[in-house]
Amino acid sequence: MQGTIIIYLIGKPGTGKYTIAQELAQFKYIVCDNHLVDNPIFTIFNYDDFMEVPQLARDAIKKIKNTVLSLLYFR
Repeated sequence: MQGTIIIYLIGKPGTGKYTIAQELAQFKYIVCDNHLVDNPIFTIFNYDDFMEVPQLARDAIKKIKNTVLSLLYFR
């Protein structure tokens, strides 16, 4: 789609990414929270903030993220 802009917010937890995304959503931007991508995999592995993320999980997250971003681009 011509003119599509995707804003991808990254940063450490608690820095205000989601708050900024909520503000952008008020202006009709599409908000895709990274937890939509990460949480299904983190749930399967019972991930907490202290454990190492296995390579298998990182690979799965990468596939999901690429799929989500490609769908957003063509929306």
